[in-house]
Amino acid sequence: MDLRLKELVKVKLEERLSELLDQLKNSKEQKLSIEILLAQFNAVHQTFASQLLKKIPDLSQADVQFCTLVRMKMTTKKISVLLNIEPRSIYIKKYRTMGKMGLG
Repeated sequence: MDLRLKELVKVKLEERLSELLDQLKNSKEQKLSIEILLAQFNAVHQTFASQLLKKIPDLSQADVQFCTLVRMKMTTKKISVLLNIEPRSIYIKKYRTMGKMGLG
């Protein structure tokens, strides 16, 4: 892909992420799946998860999902909204995942 197309895809992905977060905030009853967001990321970065698992096979699927959200440069607050957990839990998850990756 040329640079302009990659930039357009990136902008569209960020716009979609923003829309999904707004929908989550506006309706507690509505449960949007994080799978949609991850599928969009995987459509753009097709080898990210497989390369990560190849380098660090001990990671669980939840760890790979978390790493994907971090790779998307999402803030702790946004990740906590998506995963429906406290921001403090995100810091703990980040610490544990880094330990698994040997980044202590």
